[in-house]
Amino acid sequence: MNGKLWSLATLCRNRSLPPERLEALQLRKLRAVVEAARRDVPFYRELYAEAGVEPGMPRTMEDLQRLPLVAKPQMRAAGLQNAVSERLAAQCRATLRTSGTTGVPLAVPLSPEDARIRSLVDFRGLLSLGFRPWDRLVTVGPGQGRAPAPHERLGLFRALVIRAEVHPEEQVRRLLRLRPDILWCYPAELRVLLEKAGHPLRELKPRFLIVSSGVLEDQVRRMAEREWGCEIFVSYACMETGRIAIECPKHRGPHVNADHVLLEIRNGDRAAKAGETGEVVLTTLNQSAMPFIRYRLGDLTAWTGGACTCGNTFPLIQAPEGRVDEALRFAGGERLSPTRFCFALRASDGIEQFQVIQETLGWIRVLIVPERSWSRAEEDGLRQRLLEGGPPGVRLDFEPVERIDATGRKFRSTVSKLPAE
Repeated sequence: MNGKLWSLATLCRNRSLPPERLEALQLRKLRAVVEAARRDVPFYRELYAEAGVEPGMPRTMEDLQRLPLVAKPQMRAAGLQNAVSERLAAQCRATLRTSGTTGVPLAVPLSPEDARIRSLVDFRGLLSLGFRPWDRLVTVGPGQGRAPAPHERLGLFRALVIRAEVHPEEQVRRLLRLRPDILWCYPAELRVLLEKAGHPLRELKPRFLIVSSGVLEDQVRRMAEREWGCEIFVSYACMETGRIAIECPKHRGPHVNADHVLLEIRNGDRAAKAGETGEVVLTTLNQSAMPFIRYRLGDLTAWTGGACTCGNTFPLIQAPEGRVDEALRFAGGERLSPTRFCFALRASDGIEQFQVIQETLGWIRVLIVPERSWSRAEEDGLRQRLLEGGPPGVRLDFEPVERIDATGRKFRSTVSKLPAE
């Protein structure tokens, strides 16, 4: 416990570091990450040998540009055993899965230390927004069942999860029972909840709302403001690296967690200027089991430029331009979040890539690039799981294909062909 408190205190102090001290911290961490990757991770060992990256690099922050860019298809093609640290692989207890730019899942194992730092970075962000010891935080989206931490058993900093796979009716019942002081929600989940007939969640009184993992459309923002009248904060994260950035109360854009990830914005072969939209490239600074070094995430954003008056010296970016996955609509007005489908499909070992296409109110087509292990039994089990608790009479077909091409910069896991409402 004392170690966690010391780490949290250090992380909180980092938010006010002068720029030169922050850069020194980043360079020190970057050198350690690159050296460990070269020594312990076969993927980077081979990559840097082929690229002629000399030992001891990077010596300066400018040397970062001499390291090759990497992308998910490269890491996936190398195989998980080559992308994970040989020294730490046996310690990994948790594995996350992501879809991201191409829709092809990538497994991301975490060591206990990787997971600990991620949770502390998230907690730091919550504290910066006003998370109080007696508050109850409820997340609607991803999460795993776990035993309450010691402080939660004492009623302090309680954090609960309502999983995305839970039917919206049950999500509403649980929210009304839990009465969150802070609500953290995927935009897709949020829209489904707010569009339910009768506005059953109007009586909730969250002090503030956090949205992440998707684009918060203006219409959904207005609905949340109208229902609850609370402050809304944008958070930015990915499965590969954890929390990338989170907005502060000044609302000038999300602050990059610059002591946790090194974020570049690239426009072709050069760094983007302030205000110029470019591609997000990330380097993990606190992740040892499966490091990501100059990793092309596929999102688009821009530096806002200038310092924030909140006291946080971490740089500001514009809210990223990610993907907007469409809710699934059915006869009678019922809706299901796309997250419910994506989580179940992503967890299947028999599927390399997928895309959910709603053709009509009663017909859903799921394109899949199957692995060799894909079977009729798995197909039947997934179909039952996806339709369980949903509206009756819906047809769901799996359609094996050789590949699924992305249209645009960011892959859309769900596509609706229904006319706009």
